This record gives sequence, C-alpha cells and structure tokens, in this order.
Amino acid sequence: MLWELIQKRSCILSPILAPLSLLYRFGAELRKRLIRPDTLPVPVISIGNIVLGGTGKTPACIMLCRWAKEEGYNPSVVLRGYGGKFHGRVGIVSDGKRIIMSAKEAGDEACLLSENLKGVPVIISKNRHLGAKLSLKRFNTDLFFLDDGFQHISLKRSLDIVLIDSRDPFGNRRLIPWGPLREPIDSLKRADIILLTRADKSEKVKGLKRYITERFKKPVFLAQHIPEDIVFPYLRERISLDDLRGKKVVAFAGIAKGMEFIETLRSLDIDVSHFILLRDHSFYSPRQVDLFEKERIMHEADLIITTEKDWMRIKDMNIRYPELGYLRIRFEIVSDKSLFFNMIRERIKKAYD
Repeated sequence: MLWELIQKRSCILSPILAPLSLLYRFGAELRKRLIRPDTLPVPVISIGNIVLGGTGKTPACIMLCRWAKEEGYNPSVVLRGYGGKFHGRVGIVSDGKRIIMSAKEAGDEACLLSENLKGVPVIISKNRHLGAKLSLKRFNTDLFFLDDGFQHISLKRSLDIVLIDSRDPFGNRRLIPWGPLREPIDSLKRADIILLTRADKSEKVKGLKRYITERFKKPVFLAQHIPEDIVFPYLRERISLDDLRGKKVVAFAGIAKGMEFIETLRSLDIDVSHFILLRDHSFYSPRQVDLFEKERIMHEADLIITTEKDWMRIKDMNIRYPELGYLRIRFEIVSDKSLFFNMIRERIKKAYD
C-alpha cells in the first residue's frame, strides 16, 4: 500500500504528503467541532476502527447481531454501502427476509451482512440517521449497529467498539494520505471498548494490550478470525477444512489484506500453487473469473478458493464453476467473553433508562 512505500525516508512523496496529512487532520478536527450529533430513541452501537484496511468490522458486526437476536432484540444494521453504485438517500439491502439489492448496488459488505443475518434488516445510507429513521418506521428496530461507524460523528452512540489489528495496529502512525490512520491514535479515548483482532497471529498482542490499557484506561478484549469451512455454491456443498488438507488450489482476493487470506489457507495445510490479489472492493467480470479457471487448469490445481466477501461480487454472474469455493470465517471473542457481553448489556440497559 501507499503508506508502506512512503515510510522509506528516500520517498520523494513524503514532503508532499506530510502537509496534506496535516490538512486532513485540521479538516477532521473542524468537522468534529461543527457537527452536532443526531439522537435516536433506541440504543446505537458502533463497530469501527481508526485505520484504513481490514480489521474485521463486518464479521464482528455479524457476531454482535446474532448475539442481539439471541438476547431477544430486533436489531438492524446501518452502513454507508461503500463500493456500491447506489446514489439514493436510503437503500434497503435486506428486509431481514430477502435480499433486495446486489453487491454492485449496495457494496460487498452490505451484501455479506445480508447473507449472514436472517431476520436482520440491512440499510445503506450516507446519512446514517436518515437510514435509521426509515428502519425504525419500517421494521420497528429496537437496537442499531453501525458497521464502520466510529468516524460517523453525526449520530450519537450508546457504545463505541473499536477494532485494532494486533499484527499491524497503526501502520506508520501517520494520517491519511501519509499513512493509514483515519484519525490520530489519541482518538481511542472516545472508544468504550477496544478489540484486538487476529490476537492468535501476533507476538506483540500482550504488549499492545498493556499499552492501550495504560494509556487510554479502556477495557481491551482479544478476538480471533476462525476459519470454519469452504462453501462450494454451485455444488451446494460445504467441505470441512480437514478434507481440504493437501489439496492444490488457486486463490484470489480483492480485500484490504489479501495476503493474510493466502497465509490463512496455507496455515490450514492447503497448497496454494498460485494466487491473484486485487484492490479492495474490486468488481469482477465473467472474463476475469474465466481467467481464474484457466489458471487452475494451467497450474493443475484441484480448486479455486476466494473469500466470502469476494463471493458477494461474483454470485450474481451467470457462471458455473463447480471448483469455485469460498472460505467462511467466524469472529470470536477469546478473552473475558462473558464480561464483554455483560458490558454491552449494561450499555443497552442504560440507554433505555
């Protein structure tokens, strides 16, 4: 990524990007001072981060929505719909019973949420307050989740959960466009709960937890992305990960941290003979998918494997490759799980008092 290149002292872009980074910070601070947040009559929980790239917000949102349903709530998710072509004021991606919009319209994250959350409406809108108001009216929502909501300061929250990738928490510690930070690290003082994701893959997670706890005095929990199985949509089959050990595959991904996906497959003893990485949210054409199949044949691979998020951008195409499957993952809290959910219960209760 760009900020990985400009960390080098010799990079000629640094003198240009440094002042732009200062301007970005000034604009963000000014916006915070000028905007007065709207308030909803029901609790609002935000799941967000402070860096560009994947920290696991959408899988975390799926986990929290499922928990809320089990607790007896009637939740809805509101998000921007990044990467989609919808330009209206509010879009209903799913009414909880059926998926109404495609990934091309609503973005892959909105469709990923919709596919995994039966009984949970998913709404897209640049104005989250407007989207939430529609959901209140149409679906009688009693609890909102904002996917990627930490920077959306125009809507008051009952709880802010911030995710940090424990393998690469802050990049080069510089703001956009000089680095990956969407906000200064000090913005973590606004968070109520901090989740350190991919905790099982980081040797520095203990030190990072201690640093955040001491500096910000916030509760910190550990989380993991746990691979579950591989789904082959055209065969309508789910294959266990054990059954894929030693299988030769071609893999592709258009996500923020595509190399981590490849490393995950290899950690499962899957033989990745060839892989293709594209930009996050990249849309595919049937021709591209045909090329992936040709790569499979050329490398004498058994299967083609991608991410579930990438599958959202492919599933509506008129293609049929039985060898094409996607990896499903589960987001799970792995430290003080009961305390984590008790804190959320208390915040929801407090919001209703």
